Amino acid sequence: MSLFKTREWWSTTCGNGEEFDHGCMAIGNVDEALDGGVKIVTGSFSGVIRVHAPKDIDYKVDDLVLEADLKLPMIQVEVGRFVSHTGRTSIAVLHPRKLAVYTLDTKGAASTCHQLSLDYEHRLEHTACNMIFGQFGGAHTDYICVQSMDGQLSVFEQETLAFARYLPNFLIPGPLVYCRQNDSFLTCNSCFELECYKYQVLASSSADRLRDGEKSESGGLTAKKKVQVDWKLCLGEAAIQIVTTTNFSAGAAEGSGAGQRPGSGGPASTTSSRVDIVVLAERTLFVLSEAGHIKSQKKLEYLPTVCHAFPVRPEMGDHSPTHLLVADSTGSVMVYHGMHLLWASKCEVPPVALSIVKVGTVGGILVGLADDGSLGVSYMGTEPPVNVVGGYEGKELDYEEMDDEHRRLLGIIRESMAETKAEPVDVVQIRVQVPTHLDGAG
Repeated sequence: MSLFKTREWWSTTCGNGEEFDHGCMAIGNVDEALDGGVKIVTGSFSGVIRVHAPKDIDYKVDDLVLEADLKLPMIQVEVGRFVSHTGRTSIAVLHPRKLAVYTLDTKGAASTCHQLSLDYEHRLEHTACNMIFGQFGGAHTDYICVQSMDGQLSVFEQETLAFARYLPNFLIPGPLVYCRQNDSFLTCNSCFELECYKYQVLASSSADRLRDGEKSESGGLTAKKKVQVDWKLCLGEAAIQIVTTTNFSAGAAEGSGAGQRPGSGGPASTTSSRVDIVVLAERTLFVLSEAGHIKSQKKLEYLPTVCHAFPVRPEMGDHSPTHLLVADSTGSVMVYHGMHLLWASKCEVPPVALSIVKVGTVGGILVGLADDGSLGVSYMGTEPPVNVVGGYEGKELDYEEMDDEHRRLLGIIRESMAETKAEPVDVVQIRVQVPTHLDGAG
C-alpha cells in the first residue's frame, strides 16, 4: 500500500501480555510542566496506567514517569480539566463500573517523582462502553459524558451527576463524539444511521426510557418529552470512528470546483471556518456538514482501523486547514486533505490509537499505540521498506522465439490428444522356454 515507512524516533512496550484498544491512549501536559512538554498516558485492560514523557531519541528509563496498578480494567483514558476547585489538568479513567478522575502530582526539588492522586470518582449503575468530554452547553470547564452498554448517556459536571438519558430505539453502543461548534452529540446506531442529539434537548428531556408511541406515566401538561434526534443519516455500514473538525473538506471543494462564491471566479474566503463531520466507516470515508448533508465520500480499498484529525497550523485555531490520518489493518497510515491522499507510510505494527504531538520544537510527530502495547513516536520519512516486492526488470521480448515455442507446444498437445498412438521403434522381446526334462535326484 505504501512506498515509504515511518522513521522511528522513540519506542517502548507497555507491559508484557497486556491488551489495549482505541481509547487506551491520551496525550497532554498532565503534570503542567513549565516547559509544556506533552506526556503520553496509556491504560490497559489489565488495569495498569502509565505516563511516558519522551524527551530525546531512543527510550530511556526516566522516560517512564509513572506506572500504577489500579486493579480494574481501563476502557478509556482522557486528559482535560475535570476538577472544578483547582482547574488543573487531570486524567479521567473509565472502568466498566466506575469513572475516576486523578491528578498527577510532582514531588521533589527536581520534580522527578510523580504520584497519582484521586480527586473524585463516580459509581456507575450501568456497564460503561465509552466516554467523551467537552464544554457542554457553553460551560467553562470540561464535563464528561459516559455511554453505557444499554444506551444510557450520563453527564457528569465534575463531582456532580447532572442527568442521565436513554437514547431511543437503542440496541448496541456505537462511537460517540461531541461537536463543540453546534453543541451536540453524534453517534451511530445499530441501523447504520448517524444520529445527532442537541445537548439542550438531552438536558430538557425525560429520564424515562420511552419507546415510540409511549407516554410518560404522569401524562397531561406535566408529561415530560422523550429524547428527540435533531437529524439522522443512513450510512449503510457501521461506523468505526467519528471526528468533528473544521476546514477539512476544503481540499475536496477545491478539486471539484465547489466552495466558490456565486458570481465570483475565485475560491471562497478562508476567514470563516467550516464544520466538517468525518465518519470513518468499514468501507467508506464520509464527510458531512453540521446539518447532516453529505459533502463528499470516498470508497476505501483497505480495512481501516482508526483515524485522527489534526490542524496543519495550530496557531490559526479553527481557521487552520485540517488533515486526517487513517490507519489500516496492515499498518499503513494515510494522510488525507479532503478526499485527496497526500502521503502514505508504513508502520512497524498496526496501530489502534493515533495522535499528532509536538516534541520540543518539532511538530507533526506521529504517536501510535498497538493492541499489544507497542508505543512508538515516529515521523513520516522517505526510507523505503525492506520487504517491498520489486518490479519486473526482464529482457526485451523476442516474439519470434515465442512463436516457435508456441508451435512446438501445440504439436505436443495434438500428439497427446490423438486417438491412435504410434508404436515405438525400439521394443524389448521376452521369450520363455520351459525344459521338458528335469534333472533327477543324484
